[in-house]
Amino acid sequence: MLITVFVLALALSVSAQYDQTPAPSACPQGMIATPAYGTTCYNGGFYFNGVCCSIACPNGQAGTPPVGGVCSTGTSLQNGVCCAGRNASNPLGICEVPDQASGPCPTDGVCVPGYACDATGANCCPVQGFDYRNLDCQLGPTIDGLCPAGYAYVFVPENNPSGMCVDLQCVPGVCPQEQRDGPCQNGQCRSGFTCYTPVDICCSSV
Repeated sequence: MLITVFVLALALSVSAQYDQTPAPSACPQGMIATPAYGTTCYNGGFYFNGVCCSIACPNGQAGTPPVGGVCSTGTSLQNGVCCAGRNASNPLGICEVPDQASGPCPTDGVCVPGYACDATGANCCPVQGFDYRNLDCQLGPTIDGLCPAGYAYVFVPENNPSGMCVDLQCVPGVCPQEQRDGPCQNGQCRSGFTCYTPVDICCSSV
Protein backbone atom coordinates (compact mmCIF):
# COMPACT_ATOMS: atom_id res chain seq x y z
CA MET A 1 0.00 0.00 0.00
CA LEU A 2 2.81 2.39 0.94
CA ILE A 3 4.63 1.60 -2.30
CA THR A 4 1.46 2.26 -4.33
CA VAL A 5 0.99 5.67 -2.70
CA PHE A 6 4.66 6.54 -3.35
CA VAL A 7 4.45 5.54 -7.04
CA LEU A 8 1.22 7.53 -7.47
CA ALA A 9 2.76 10.62 -5.86
CA LEU A 10 5.85 10.31 -8.07
CA ALA A 11 3.72 9.96 -11.20
CA LEU A 12 1.70 13.08 -10.30
CA SER A 13 4.92 15.01 -9.67
CA VAL A 14 6.38 14.06 -13.06
CA SER A 15 3.07 14.81 -14.78
CA ALA A 16 2.91 18.27 -13.21
CA GLN A 17 6.48 18.97 -14.27
CA TYR A 18 5.65 18.28 -17.92
CA ASP A 19 2.21 19.90 -18.04
CA GLN A 20 1.93 22.21 -21.00
CA THR A 21 2.13 25.83 -19.98
CA PRO A 22 -1.31 27.42 -20.55
CA ALA A 23 -0.21 30.53 -22.42
CA PRO A 24 -1.24 32.18 -25.67
CA SER A 25 0.99 32.19 -28.72
CA ALA A 26 3.30 35.12 -28.07
CA CYS A 27 6.39 34.62 -30.21
CA PRO A 28 8.06 37.46 -32.11
CA GLN A 29 6.46 38.05 -35.50
CA GLY A 30 6.96 35.18 -37.93
CA MET A 31 8.10 32.58 -35.39
CA ILE A 32 6.08 29.43 -34.84
CA ALA A 33 4.82 28.91 -31.28
CA THR A 34 4.51 25.46 -29.72
CA PRO A 35 3.54 24.51 -26.15
CA ALA A 36 6.19 24.74 -23.45
CA TYR A 37 6.65 22.08 -20.79
CA GLY A 38 7.24 24.20 -17.73
CA THR A 39 10.00 26.41 -19.12
CA THR A 40 11.53 23.62 -21.23
CA CYS A 41 11.33 23.51 -25.04
CA TYR A 42 11.60 20.36 -27.12
CA ASN A 43 11.24 21.93 -30.56
CA GLY A 44 14.79 23.23 -30.74
CA GLY A 45 13.47 26.68 -29.94
CA PHE A 46 13.63 28.98 -26.96
CA TYR A 47 11.22 29.80 -24.13
CA PHE A 48 9.42 33.14 -24.57
CA ASN A 49 6.23 34.50 -22.93
CA GLY A 50 5.07 31.06 -21.82
CA VAL A 51 5.55 29.25 -25.14
CA CYS A 52 8.37 27.79 -27.19
CA CYS A 53 9.37 29.80 -30.25
CA SER A 54 11.01 28.16 -33.25
CA ILE A 55 14.47 29.19 -34.35
CA ALA A 56 14.45 27.27 -37.61
CA CYS A 57 15.33 28.94 -40.90
CA PRO A 58 13.51 27.94 -44.11
CA ASN A 59 16.44 25.66 -45.02
CA GLY A 60 16.14 23.86 -41.67
CA GLN A 61 19.25 25.38 -40.16
CA ALA A 62 19.11 26.97 -36.73
CA GLY A 63 18.71 30.72 -36.59
CA THR A 64 19.28 33.27 -33.87
CA PRO A 65 16.79 35.72 -32.34
CA PRO A 66 17.07 39.29 -33.69
CA VAL A 67 18.20 42.07 -31.36
CA GLY A 68 15.71 44.92 -31.39
CA GLY A 69 14.26 43.50 -34.60
CA VAL A 70 17.64 43.80 -36.37
CA CYS A 71 19.88 40.99 -37.63
CA SER A 72 23.66 41.13 -37.88
CA THR A 73 25.41 41.68 -41.21
CA GLY A 74 25.25 38.62 -43.45
CA THR A 75 22.01 37.35 -41.91
CA SER A 76 18.40 38.32 -42.42
CA LEU A 77 15.04 38.09 -40.75
CA GLN A 78 13.17 34.98 -41.92
CA ASN A 79 10.41 33.24 -39.97
CA GLY A 80 11.14 35.72 -37.19
CA VAL A 81 14.78 34.64 -36.76
CA CYS A 82 18.11 35.68 -38.25
CA CYS A 83 19.24 33.30 -40.99
CA ALA A 84 22.26 33.24 -43.28
CA GLY A 85 22.01 33.03 -47.06
CA ARG A 86 21.83 35.09 -50.22
CA ASN A 87 18.06 34.70 -50.53
CA ALA A 88 17.55 36.25 -47.15
CA SER A 89 15.44 39.34 -46.71
CA ASN A 90 18.56 41.44 -46.34
CA PRO A 91 21.34 39.54 -48.14
CA LEU A 92 24.90 40.77 -48.53
CA GLY A 93 25.86 43.54 -50.88
CA ILE A 94 28.85 43.10 -53.20
CA CYS A 95 30.70 45.95 -54.94
CA GLU A 96 32.75 45.08 -58.03
CA VAL A 97 34.53 48.41 -57.69
CA PRO A 98 34.47 51.01 -54.89
CA ASP A 99 32.45 53.42 -57.07
CA GLN A 100 29.49 51.01 -56.95
CA ALA A 101 28.86 51.77 -53.28
CA SER A 102 25.81 53.97 -52.79
CA GLY A 103 27.19 55.19 -49.48
CA PRO A 104 28.12 53.98 -45.99
CA CYS A 105 26.05 51.24 -44.38
CA PRO A 106 23.57 52.94 -41.98
CA THR A 107 23.32 51.99 -38.33
CA ASP A 108 20.03 50.12 -38.90
CA GLY A 109 21.65 48.07 -41.68
CA VAL A 110 19.03 49.03 -44.28
CA CYS A 111 20.37 50.50 -47.53
CA VAL A 112 18.47 52.08 -50.42
CA PRO A 113 16.41 49.61 -52.52
CA GLY A 114 18.63 47.31 -54.57
CA TYR A 115 21.52 47.61 -52.13
CA ALA A 116 22.62 45.86 -48.94
CA CYS A 117 25.50 46.18 -46.49
CA ASP A 118 28.71 44.48 -47.59
CA ALA A 119 30.44 41.77 -45.57
CA THR A 120 32.40 44.34 -43.58
CA GLY A 121 29.27 46.32 -42.72
CA ALA A 122 30.97 49.45 -44.07
CA ASN A 123 29.30 50.19 -47.42
CA CYS A 124 26.00 49.70 -49.23
CA CYS A 125 26.63 47.66 -52.40
CA PRO A 126 24.35 46.07 -55.02
CA VAL A 127 22.54 43.07 -53.55
CA GLN A 128 24.33 39.79 -54.21
CA GLY A 129 22.77 38.23 -57.30
CA PHE A 130 21.23 41.51 -58.55
CA ASP A 131 21.33 40.90 -62.33
CA TYR A 132 22.18 44.51 -63.25
CA ARG A 133 24.25 43.49 -66.31
CA ASN A 134 21.24 41.82 -67.92
CA LEU A 135 20.04 44.11 -70.73
CA ASP A 136 16.46 43.00 -70.04
CA CYS A 137 16.81 44.46 -66.53
CA GLN A 138 18.28 47.78 -67.66
CA LEU A 139 15.91 50.64 -68.43
CA GLY A 140 18.68 52.97 -69.56
CA PRO A 141 21.05 55.62 -68.19
CA THR A 142 20.01 57.70 -65.20
CA ILE A 143 18.82 61.26 -65.70
CA ASP A 144 20.74 63.56 -63.38
CA GLY A 145 21.49 60.48 -61.27
CA LEU A 146 17.80 59.65 -60.80
CA CYS A 147 15.68 56.63 -61.75
CA PRO A 148 11.89 56.15 -61.84
CA ALA A 149 10.06 54.24 -59.10
CA GLY A 150 10.77 50.51 -59.22
CA TYR A 151 14.30 51.00 -60.51
CA ALA A 152 17.66 51.38 -58.77
CA TYR A 153 20.72 53.37 -59.81
CA VAL A 154 23.68 51.05 -60.38
CA PHE A 155 27.13 52.04 -61.59
CA VAL A 156 28.17 49.41 -64.14
CA PRO A 157 31.95 49.84 -64.62
CA GLU A 158 32.18 49.16 -68.37
CA ASN A 159 28.85 50.85 -69.15
CA ASN A 160 27.48 54.38 -68.97
CA PRO A 161 29.58 56.44 -66.52
CA SER A 162 26.44 58.17 -65.23
CA GLY A 163 25.03 54.82 -64.09
CA MET A 164 22.11 52.69 -65.22
CA CYS A 165 18.54 52.38 -63.98
CA VAL A 166 17.97 48.70 -63.24
CA ASP A 167 14.63 47.01 -62.57
CA LEU A 168 14.30 46.00 -58.90
CA GLN A 169 12.39 42.94 -60.13
CA CYS A 170 15.86 41.59 -61.02
CA VAL A 171 16.85 41.48 -57.34
CA PRO A 172 16.91 37.80 -56.25
CA GLY A 173 14.12 36.65 -53.99
CA VAL A 174 11.68 39.47 -54.69
CA CYS A 175 8.04 38.34 -54.69
CA PRO A 176 5.90 38.38 -57.86
CA GLN A 177 3.79 41.46 -58.54
CA GLU A 178 0.56 39.70 -57.52
CA GLN A 179 1.98 38.97 -54.04
CA ARG A 180 2.93 42.58 -53.27
CA ASP A 181 1.17 45.06 -51.04
CA GLY A 182 3.02 48.25 -51.86
CA PRO A 183 6.09 49.81 -50.25
CA CYS A 184 7.14 49.12 -46.67
CA GLN A 185 6.41 51.79 -44.08
CA ASN A 186 9.54 52.23 -41.98
CA GLY A 187 10.33 48.55 -42.52
CA GLN A 188 6.84 47.41 -41.48
CA CYS A 189 3.89 45.91 -43.37
CA ARG A 190 0.30 45.13 -42.50
CA SER A 191 -0.62 41.72 -41.11
CA GLY A 192 0.02 38.90 -43.56
CA PHE A 193 2.89 40.67 -45.29
CA THR A 194 6.63 40.96 -44.61
CA CYS A 195 8.99 43.73 -45.68
CA TYR A 196 11.50 42.48 -48.23
CA THR A 197 14.13 45.07 -47.42
CA PRO A 198 16.34 44.84 -50.55
CA VAL A 199 13.53 46.37 -52.60
CA ASP A 200 11.50 47.95 -49.75
CA ILE A 201 8.35 46.06 -50.81
CA CYS A 202 5.74 44.28 -48.69
CA CYS A 203 5.48 40.66 -49.82
CA SER A 204 2.86 38.11 -48.83
CA SER A 205 3.91 35.96 -45.87
CA VAL A 206 1.58 33.14 -46.92
